[in-house]
Amino acid sequence: MLSISFVALLTTLAALSTTDASAEEGVRVYKVVSTDGEVGDECDVLHSEEVGIADEGDMKILIIAVCPSEEVAKENGFDVDAKVRALDARVNRATGATIIHYASNIGSGMKIAVLDTGMDYNHPALSDSYAGGHDYVNSDGDTMDDNGHGTAVAGIITSNHPLSRGLADGAKIVALKVLDASGTGHMSDIVAAIYDAVDIFGVDVINLSLGTGPPDVYPGFCDADFPSLKDAIDYALSKNVIVVSAAGNFGIAGVSAPGCISSSLTVGALRSTDTPAPFTSIGRAVDISTIGVNVFTTRLGGSYINVSGTSFAAPSVSAAIALLKNYYAYDLSITPVGVANALINNAIDVHLPGYDTITGHGKMDLYEAVKVRTLILGSTTLSPGSHTSITCFEEPAHPDGNRGLITITDTSGSTFGGTIIPFTHGDHDADGNLDARFTVRTDDVYFAGLSTNAIGTYHVECKVWSKDTPGSDVFEQHPIFAQFSTSLFVVSESLIGIALPTTTSLLLLLYMRRKRDG
Repeated sequence: MLSISFVALLTTLAALSTTDASAEEGVRVYKVVSTDGEVGDECDVLHSEEVGIADEGDMKILIIAVCPSEEVAKENGFDVDAKVRALDARVNRATGATIIHYASNIGSGMKIAVLDTGMDYNHPALSDSYAGGHDYVNSDGDTMDDNGHGTAVAGIITSNHPLSRGLADGAKIVALKVLDASGTGHMSDIVAAIYDAVDIFGVDVINLSLGTGPPDVYPGFCDADFPSLKDAIDYALSKNVIVVSAAGNFGIAGVSAPGCISSSLTVGALRSTDTPAPFTSIGRAVDISTIGVNVFTTRLGGSYINVSGTSFAAPSVSAAIALLKNYYAYDLSITPVGVANALINNAIDVHLPGYDTITGHGKMDLYEAVKVRTLILGSTTLSPGSHTSITCFEEPAHPDGNRGLITITDTSGSTFGGTIIPFTHGDHDADGNLDARFTVRTDDVYFAGLSTNAIGTYHVECKVWSKDTPGSDVFEQHPIFAQFSTSLFVVSESLIGIALPTTTSLLLLLYMRRKRDG
């Protein structure tokens, strides 16, 4: 039978209860089926319930049972209901999020499910981001944290305290309590909560700062050992929900489940010096790393605490995914994997060159993930030879100045424009932010030689530089966060499989050129 062993650095956890369902004689098991079906004469059903919602008439039913042995369980299609526990062992600046916040992207409109010990929804830094949830331990709707781990995780995502600001403090937290007061739970509740997070609560990201422990940790992937968990994570991805998991705190022993599932975005921990934390789990499943040592966050009861562990690296990545989903909100071609790729493909090597099993693809850096954005025109049909104006703007403007450029690549692959020119300051928006912009016509000397007589798709790229250091004369490249609007000239009738209305003013759609390797 799968066993569990965890070291918790957040708090001293109470001894495990010996009165849970695993104390039943035999092996506690579970599976998700379309109907109640057969469980086998040798296995006894403890509980069954619907999870998620019917998908095209296919109801998902979670069955929890006791079988006399793992062999019998396997013969009847059950997974062993492994025990899982909380994985415990100056985030915004370290992850590159500060400059994104400056541009007013704080994850507004995003919902992040935190599957953990609950959440202190009365904490002054968290109360405004609480969006309800469910308690799977006690089977009710009260998700109050009775351990502290979930509150610390939630604070890294949405705390509004200036000294412990969450990376996505404009987002909402859906608290799904799957761990009890000792920080312990069952894999079956995690699987059920993943389905519910997607189907019932409609979240954008799922955070799993929990997992199995030795001997059930893996140097490679563990899909074959946890098929129901793999199915649940794959289901979330099919619904455009990314599942972020902590790698675990077991060093060379291997990565915990669910982090060892191949379709999970799995996170290792770094020190503030960008060196791997000594406890971070090592294995092929590690995708990316970020700070997970001495992270200042919210504490159960209304105070604050420094915490360490991959549990507290994972929520930074979950928050980053929420920010990136906002950033790419108007690009209908970007899949969940594409959003994750924006982090993975732009991670910074801090350990070994290229991919390694300790830090994955490297240190997460949001600034690098959004530093250059390529824009593509929407689709319409205008008469050949028509010309229009293109406006590139950034909001809010940097007070010490902005510069930018626009390039157009025509249907033959030739590029026009690209001269860096100063922005002019525009108007204040409703929030009082001053924007910066420049406008050029497609028949201006700026695009000398460009002809718009050919029917086809014209690619537009806008880049921005600014004086990021006040008083500096050096212009550094700056991310572009605002919505870009432009008028369209001659383009094809269709683009990325969607039909847009015929108009001369459409929101630009974004696309990402880099694809994930494997």
